[in-house]
Amino acid sequence: MPTDELTISFLGDPVRVVIVGEIDVDTREQFKAALARTFGSDGDTVLDLSGVPFMDTHSVTSVVHCANRLFAEGGRLIVHRPPPSLRRIFEVLWGGDGGARLYISEKQEERGEHERR
Repeated sequence: MPTDELTISFLGDPVRVVIVGEIDVDTREQFKAALARTFGSDGDTVLDLSGVPFMDTHSVTSVVHCANRLFAEGGRLIVHRPPPSLRRIFEVLWGGDGGARLYISEKQEERGEHERR
């Protein structure tokens, strides 16, 4: 069920964007604006999707564009705990040598360990 409720929090250093809610046609622009706020930040940006049960395809593409932009600026986008379906989409469509500069993390952030995908 689509909703117009999306909670976005910006935390600490490195930049951590925590998203809670469904990202769909009703919340897509709010999500894209949050991603745009990460441009120009130094170092890594963590996008925590552990509270996102659904993300539409336009928003998935926005994540990949954000990852490429941050990479071009000398940083990386680390997607933390995406839902399994999103993780699979990232791997199938943008994985491998020619893919986006997108990193997937399933581990606890305190440990500072990230898995590259």
